[in-house]
Amino acid sequence: MFLSPSSPAATRFYAAIKAGSGLKAASRLVGIHHSVGDRLLRIAYLERRRAGLSMIDAAADLGYRPSRATVWEAHLEKDDRHHLSVDAAVEDRFWAAFIDGTHPSAAAKNVGVSRTTASRWVQARFSRLRDQGATVRRAKTELRLTEKRALEFEERRPANHRRTARGETAAQRTAVAAASQPARRRSAALSPAGEPDQVRAAPTRLLGPDARRAEQR
Repeated sequence: MFLSPSSPAATRFYAAIKAGSGLKAASRLVGIHHSVGDRLLRIAYLERRRAGLSMIDAAADLGYRPSRATVWEAHLEKDDRHHLSVDAAVEDRFWAAFIDGTHPSAAAKNVGVSRTTASRWVQARFSRLRDQGATVRRAKTELRLTEKRALEFEERRPANHRRTARGETAAQRTAVAAASQPARRRSAALSPAGEPDQVRAAPTRLLGPDARRAEQR
């Protein structure tokens, strides 16, 4: 299973980890296998290390102390992209050809990716330009888009932002729920229903006159 670190499920997973859930508990919470959760943690940890944080600071910022941090350190100099995603060098070659004036479809064919992948790259760059303050006209000109295509990309941006906002809201709810679970378990453990059964007193034996006299002796 390939799960993007920026997907809503991954966002909820990271929030649960930050709230104190363990790897397996957080994975179950968002419905993914713990091996997928482990990969998400590795990616997030390495991103922080590559940004200049120490091992301790990276773990603290992530809210998780990985027992395999020393193993993950070996990936610092490697490209950690999933095998189903396109290699970063391929996308770089695509943009190099695009900047030289090659049509996106031709550039995609030259680097061996589909037109759908190329369109996704162009749309993502359009969205980044707009988020950085560029006008629609400027983004359209820079990416050599038709008027119709630029309007399509612009119309999709609010939906993408709403999807991101929903993911963030769900992540907050997940974090609150994950944080409250230990408290609920402690409360249940202290409630009368959760108390262990008291040791019952031995039943009183009813003795006849002869038995009572024998005990008195």
